[in-house]
Amino acid sequence: MEERIYTVPLSEAYSAVRGKRARKAVKVLKMFASRHMKVDIDNVKISAGVNSLIWSHGIQKPPRKIKVKMVKDKEDDAEVAKVMLLDEKWKVVKINYPEEEGSEKPKGEAKEKEKETGKPEKSESVKGEKAKDVQSSQSKPETKPDTEDKNKNEKAVQKEQKAASQPKDKGNDNDKTTKG
Repeated sequence: MEERIYTVPLSEAYSAVRGKRARKAVKVLKMFASRHMKVDIDNVKISAGVNSLIWSHGIQKPPRKIKVKMVKDKEDDAEVAKVMLLDEKWKVVKINYPEEEGSEKPKGEAKEKEKETGKPEKSESVKGEKAKDVQSSQSKPETKPDTEDKNKNEKAVQKEQKAASQPKDKGNDNDKTTKG
């Protein structure tokens, strides 16, 4: 594990259009880290603190330079460079979604559970009789109400009537002669 402190010049980001400067600053930081820590650019990770510092003044005015600590680690047989503030410790940010009654977990998590167990995940936040209703409604296929079919039929009939009411043009416009 190598640890180094660098002052990274981000002034190159100001060569980009004003609306893309903060993004360019992140790219410049990643390129700098990959070059100095001798890792692939895809293996450079930027901490939330550094990211928020770059974006602190908005997308148009990132800082001209930033002082960071870079740590080179091995993760999964690949060398990874982690970029963080001097007083910051590396921590993995885990997003916790609030569980509300009747709401489902994000689609990605449900798919992962389905891959692991082979069965679709059932809602755990609903309790008692509501859970039985939810399970029974999941097993039954939903049918469309008849009103939608009626509306489609009515629209088709209206189009036919409108087409029938318009006078049909006999002959082409090219055949008509105009007096000039």
